[in-house]
Amino acid sequence: IFRDAVFTKSAAVLLVLELVGMPRLFLHAAKLVPPKIRDYGYDFIARHRYKLAQRKTCRKYSEEEMRKLIQ
Repeated sequence: IFRDAVFTKSAAVLLVLELVGMPRLFLHAAKLVPPKIRDYGYDFIARHRYKLAQRKTCRKYSEEEMRKLIQ
């Protein structure tokens, strides 16, 4: 939820990328793709994320890293 709007799947990813400063040209191009197709891509990556990252588990952060993330 951001500014009283709910964002899911690819729309949420695009919002986060915009908030962290992704170039607007990329964001506008991505928004031209219909949401159903973007969400299909999102679901594909979500299903295959460990294969794509060549990992079997998520990374565990140290206590120091967690403190930095929380600040």
